[in-house]
Amino acid sequence: ALNMGGQTIYAGTVIEVLEPGPDIQAIIDNITDASAAKPYLIHLGAGVYDLGSTNIVMKPWVSIQGSGQEATKITGAVSTGLDDDTSAVISGANNTALTDMTIENTGGNSFSTAYYNSNVSPRMARMTANSTGGSSRNIGIKNVTSSPIMTDIISKASGNTNNRGVVNVSSSPTMLDITASASGGTETNFGVHNEASSPTMINVTASASGGTISRGVNNNASSPTMMNVTARAFGGTVNSFGILSNNSSSPFIQDSILEGDSKGLRIISDSPGTRSVNSMVINGVLNDAITETQCLGNYDETLASVSC
Repeated sequence: ALNMGGQTIYAGTVIEVLEPGPDIQAIIDNITDASAAKPYLIHLGAGVYDLGSTNIVMKPWVSIQGSGQEATKITGAVSTGLDDDTSAVISGANNTALTDMTIENTGGNSFSTAYYNSNVSPRMARMTANSTGGSSRNIGIKNVTSSPIMTDIISKASGNTNNRGVVNVSSSPTMLDITASASGGTETNFGVHNEASSPTMINVTASASGGTISRGVNNNASSPTMMNVTARAFGGTVNSFGILSNNSSSPFIQDSILEGDSKGLRIISDSPGTRSVNSMVINGVLNDAITETQCLGNYDETLASVSC
C-alpha cells in the first residue's frame, strides 16, 4: 500500500525494481490494463536511475514510489531549445502518485525542468526536484492547468539566466510543507511564480537570491491563499521583494514572514485586493494601491507595527 498524507492508496499490482538498470518507461508502456479497479505501483529500490536524454511519461493509475529522497534518484539531461514543457525528466498523469525520491534535470540546452504537469492532478509527496543546466530557464516543478496535491516537497532551480523553484500557470495546486528556492540566475530568480493561478500554500518556504530581480513569491494575475508562508528574497541588483502582487493579483496572506532586501511586500496599483494579516513584514511595504489594500496586525522583526 502507498501512504499519501495519511490516506492509503492501495496498489493492486506492485512491480519491484530492485536496482537501476531496467527501462522504467518500457515498464510503464507495457502496462495496458491499469484502471481504478486495477492500479499499479512501480517501486524503485535505492540507487541512481540515469535516463540520459530520455524522459518518463506517467500513465493513469500507474504510480511510482522510490525508497526515499536520499536513496532513490532519477536523473537526466533532458533539455530542448523549445520550451519548459518538452524539457522535463518526468511528466505526470491523473490518478497517480509520485513519492519518496529525488528527480534531477541537469539540462544542456535552453530549458530544464525536473517535473511537469499539464492538465492533470496527481499526488506528489516526500520528493525533491532539482533543475540546473538550462541556459535560458530552470524550473523545479511546473504545473499548467493542473491541480496536484503536493506534500513535503523540496523544489530547487539554480544557475545560468532565469530560475523558478515552483511555477503554477492557470493552476490550483494544494501546496503543503513545501520548500521552493531559486538562485544563481543572472536575470530573475523566483522561489514560487504564480501566473493566473489560485494555489493553496500552507507551511511553504519560498526563497530567491541573486540576479537583477529576486522574489520569494511572484504573483501575476493570481489569488493564492498563503498561510504560514516564509517568503524571502535577497541580492537582486534592481529589486528583491518577499512577495509581489501584480496584474490584478489578490493574495490572502496570514501568519507569514515576508522579507526582501527592497521590501517585504510590494503591491502594484492594479492589485488592491491584496490582503495581509498578522504577518511579520521585514523592510516594510511598497504599496501603490494604498486606499483599497487590506492589512491588519502586521509587524516587523522588532514587533513594531507595519502599515500598508
